[in-house]
Amino acid sequence: MPSEVDIYGGVDPSEVPLYTQKDVAHHLNLPPSTVGYWVRGRCPHPQPVISPWTSEELSFLHLVELFTLKALRDFHHASLPKIRQAIDDLEDHGIERPLLQGADIWCNIFPLKNGQEEVLCRVERDADSVPRKLFPVVEDSINERPVVINPQVSFGRPTAGETGIKTTFIASRFRAEETVGEIAEDYRIDPSLVVDALCYEKVTCNELA
Repeated sequence: MPSEVDIYGGVDPSEVPLYTQKDVAHHLNLPPSTVGYWVRGRCPHPQPVISPWTSEELSFLHLVELFTLKALRDFHHASLPKIRQAIDDLEDHGIERPLLQGADIWCNIFPLKNGQEEVLCRVERDADSVPRKLFPVVEDSINERPVVINPQVSFGRPTAGETGIKTTFIASRFRAEETVGEIAEDYRIDPSLVVDALCYEKVTCNELA
């Protein structure tokens, strides 16, 4: 497991601008237009859904907010107007950045309806409940947390498990005609993590066959 070191000169890595809107769309499997709407707003709701930011790039905490928003939309079937109202209500009760709150709060407002694994629990928090790692959903994976996004590892880029190996590196090597087995042996990781990284990077089933 890679060690976590201070690579941002004392600044909280969760607050450092690391991602473009295009990056976020890729990491969370969202249309870029949806990311733009959620972070910038448009008529008839010109205000963004997530908390305001001052940089052209988004931080890890913004990524977690957008992950939570996507989970509420996709898995809890919550409408955007109801989510906006819930955010306003929580802020009125003194809760800052409600979309960074844990599953217990949001599942109480929007109960899980389809029986799937609780997606909102895929955010790992520190002792102060600050999000520190995000584990994106990888469909049909046999690994519990096959992809990790940690702002203290690989500059916040998705990695294969806790290995620190960027999923984009794995995809590039596979598309350069290396096999799953060759990549796994070179990196000394389980082949299933290679497959999961490839699935996360949208390598098609035909390419994997």
